[in-house]
Amino acid sequence: MRALVSVALVLVAVSAARCAPTNASGPPTVDAATVRDGSDASVEPPGVELATGGPGEFSAVTDGQQVLLQRGCQGSQHVFFSLRARGIPFEQAPWITLSVLREEDLRAVSSRYELRLPLTARSDGSGEITGLTPVIEEPRAVIGRAVVMVAVVEDASRTVRAEARRRVTVAWGPDSCRPHG
Repeated sequence: MRALVSVALVLVAVSAARCAPTNASGPPTVDAATVRDGSDASVEPPGVELATGGPGEFSAVTDGQQVLLQRGCQGSQHVFFSLRARGIPFEQAPWITLSVLREEDLRAVSSRYELRLPLTARSDGSGEITGLTPVIEEPRAVIGRAVVMVAVVEDASRTVRAEARRRVTVAWGPDSCRPHG
């Protein structure tokens, strides 16, 4: 019986060691992104970089930074999102989901924004899209408040996913409506 208990303890210890992969320099390695189909994503882990900026603009956003709420051409207010995704196949348009949450209660203060949109390939292998505009229906819900910008990018089959979040404050910005042409 003791031999059986000893074998069981060894098996438990070996299994536990396998569950927490480590790198040579320290703690367990954990990816924030997920791959749901069991494929090997170790070649390039999925990731998304969250920024702000109108069409053609990519301005990195850091936690605590101020972003602008801008009026659009059709009368709505927006916080502009720009994204760079890596490790996510984008030959077919990926799913992009954006939201703005009020930090104090994580209540959504933007309209639902979930679309399949094409990314522009960059020389580093990532894909980029700029000037995305989730609608903020009630400016008072965000002006002068801390909010969380959330961006999720998933491949066309929704098996590879990456998410980024930034805590920012919101201030009124200039109208974003520009002449076309």
